[in-house]
Amino acid sequence: MAGGLIGGHLPAQAEPGPQGLFQDLNQLDTMIKALTTGVEKDELGIHRMTNLVGEIDALKERMMRAYFQREDHGIELGTVFLRLDCLDSKLALGYGKAVAQGKAKPSDIADDFRFGKICLDRLRSQLRGANAEPAGILTDLKAIDDKVAELIKKEEGSSPPEVPSIEQIGREKRLFVDKYFNPKPAPYGVPFPDWYRALDLVDHELALGLGKALARGRLGREDILDNFQRAERIKTSLLKEVRTNGNAEPVVDDFASDFFPKGSANPCENAAGNVNYGETCYKVKAFDDDGDRLTYAWDLVPPVQDPTCNVFHVLADTQTAVWHHGDEDHCDHTKEGPDGHEGTVWATVKDGSYTCVVTYLGTNSNPTNPNFFSDCFPAGKNVLALAKAMIGPSGGGTGTVTSSPAGINCDTSCSGAAAAFAPSSQVTLTATADSSSTFVGWSGGGCSGTSTCSLTVSSDQTVMATFSHN
Repeated sequence: MAGGLIGGHLPAQAEPGPQGLFQDLNQLDTMIKALTTGVEKDELGIHRMTNLVGEIDALKERMMRAYFQREDHGIELGTVFLRLDCLDSKLALGYGKAVAQGKAKPSDIADDFRFGKICLDRLRSQLRGANAEPAGILTDLKAIDDKVAELIKKEEGSSPPEVPSIEQIGREKRLFVDKYFNPKPAPYGVPFPDWYRALDLVDHELALGLGKALARGRLGREDILDNFQRAERIKTSLLKEVRTNGNAEPVVDDFASDFFPKGSANPCENAAGNVNYGETCYKVKAFDDDGDRLTYAWDLVPPVQDPTCNVFHVLADTQTAVWHHGDEDHCDHTKEGPDGHEGTVWATVKDGSYTCVVTYLGTNSNPTNPNFFSDCFPAGKNVLALAKAMIGPSGGGTGTVTSSPAGINCDTSCSGAAAAFAPSSQVTLTATADSSSTFVGWSGGGCSGTSTCSLTVSSDQTVMATFSHN
């Protein structure tokens, strides 16, 4: 088996992990720790213990359905996991009851095994319906199914299941996944068989411990706790691997702006050389699910009709910047638009694996801003962002902006767009006003005038296209 928890090397390429994946893995970790702590302190009754294991199982199911939708052999990876995991949890639950030698009847244990077989039968049915290839996939799955049937027969005959049978089925399930469901690139930096093995073993230990508890047999709290603690260790190992190999994009949570008129108390910046003659303070809020350090960079694209209105500073915390736009800052208030001074403040947020760009138009206050534009791209390329200013006495003008090579296609309903290009790429932007508007011109990226904007994307840049309503 390749990679990760079992050894070997990860593929050179890996999909980025979605934001919620890391949050859900952390939540799963918290829930398992709550379970082990509760058992360790003898604070959980059997009903609460059962409910907690059920909640953990439900979260795991939601994760699989949400994040493993890629298909292999005509079936989603998440579905493969859920069917095989269901089989294992029922086998482990029944086996836990058996080894506890408590109140559980052989018929109860056989029922657990039957439920597991139903999960496996559903997977076989789905694979047949998907015309899964190669043909051996169904043959191998039937071999596992036959072994489960043997377990049921043994239990129906009041003969306790043999440990090698349970372990053998577990090994064969993992070999089956490794053989037929190991797509490249690895999902979120971890090979799918490793995802399966880790989360399946977590479920196995939880179900085994719960089975022992439900049987109320000879085994004590320490033996049950041992299973839950093993589940916690396996889960911690998986989380560490995903953090290492499956970096999450930063999340730009907010991009707020606050306007401070001249003479306002407590503006963002009001010192010698940077007096507040009228300023807007911008603050970006971002977080990174997998704990990477974030770095910030800022810039201003001044209004195309007021290019000298460009006094802009980044404050020491690097998450805050100030645009000074008073009369004394060489800004012309007669050229303001519906968004105040119609320039674009933009920032990049980087974690070493991704570059996120965020843009905001104008100088008006918007303390909880839902209207900023942001997008993220894998590191290694430079990001070109487009902002559109729409001005005019009778409403905002509008138009379409496209790029060559392709990447940016911002139609009349779009207020911003971005694309990543190889360093030093030559990119041409073309603006086309709609029938009721006029294209006023370009600002930023070294572009000006009303013809096409041709630039070299040698760094992260933002260009603004301004349209006026006729």
